[in-house]
Amino acid sequence: MKNKFIAAAVIIAMTFGLCSCKEQHPETSDNSLNESGANWTSGDSEGSGFRPTKPISTEPNPASTNESTNSENSEPIDEPIEEPIDEPYVEPFEEPDTSIDIPDGESIRIKSGEDYIAKSGETVVLCGTSEIEEGGSLTIGSGAELLVYGDINLNGTLEIGGEMSIAKTASISGSGRIIVEDSFNQINCDGHVTATIVPPHPIEVDGVTYVGGVLVANKEHSLPENYGSGLTNGLCSALEKMRDESGYSFVIMSGFRSYEVQKNLFWSYVERDGYDNAITYSAYPGTSEHQTGLAVDLGWVDDRYAYTEEGMWLAKNCQDYGFIIRYPQGKQHITGYIYEPWHVRYLGKSTAKLVHDSGLTLEEFLRVEG
Repeated sequence: MKNKFIAAAVIIAMTFGLCSCKEQHPETSDNSLNESGANWTSGDSEGSGFRPTKPISTEPNPASTNESTNSENSEPIDEPIEEPIDEPYVEPFEEPDTSIDIPDGESIRIKSGEDYIAKSGETVVLCGTSEIEEGGSLTIGSGAELLVYGDINLNGTLEIGGEMSIAKTASISGSGRIIVEDSFNQINCDGHVTATIVPPHPIEVDGVTYVGGVLVANKEHSLPENYGSGLTNGLCSALEKMRDESGYSFVIMSGFRSYEVQKNLFWSYVERDGYDNAITYSAYPGTSEHQTGLAVDLGWVDDRYAYTEEGMWLAKNCQDYGFIIRYPQGKQHITGYIYEPWHVRYLGKSTAKLVHDSGLTLEEFLRVEG
């Protein structure tokens, strides 16, 4: 009887749903709120992810503090959420491109307002006849190279920050300018250049003035008393080659002079001819090119040397061996010295050729006072 009563009770309970296996939590749908109670949508493409579309409260829900409140009806506490900050998108700055393409091995024409810049590692090869118009420019940047095998009519600007080689049959002429950024050693000239060359600014190293790597010693730019120890190897090698190929002896009448030797010599001339006369043909101590080891007097220390076969050959060809006639005729007001056809200065073959072809004195070419 007892067992029958228990079985009847179980049947009644199941009938009225007192024993249910269903969880006592609401189902979560795809469109329901997240844990914070906010719907989330994807943000913009340049933002930092997602952005809430419903304001997020950071205040606690009072209902959650009531322990007697049914958990099924209570709302969860909203946790503070740090909203991501979008950084503004900035367009990268790009300089306007005013360059033109130069096919290797062809001639070019750079018009006014156009600028071609050869960058490090690039080589520009020019053959035929090229033209750079006034207002146009060709810049050979550091690490770049310009090879000139033809002729350039330069009325604009050619700026050399890298290397430039000019073949024997090539030329650069016109009313434009060649700007040398650092050193004349950047230029290897076997051709003919008559366009204006703008040298770098003078610099002073240990009391010695240089312009584009060229040492300057004259009335306005002196040398330290202890400077120099003899003729340079470059001068001696070039002189030997010039002797061998010309067939002339080019005897050195005066070579290196120390400060002390020059001092004794100068004051002896002053005693003989007076200061005003001596200063026109002899250098004040510390200003003589002979102290640099880069100058020699050859052949015959006399104006008549200019009319000898050796003297005429020297004036015509010495630049091909790296020398220039340092004090040319009619330039005393610039160099400070009378015409000396016997006195040559060693510059190296390329620079000597540039100076010779310019028709300028060294002071004019380097734009320094004499």
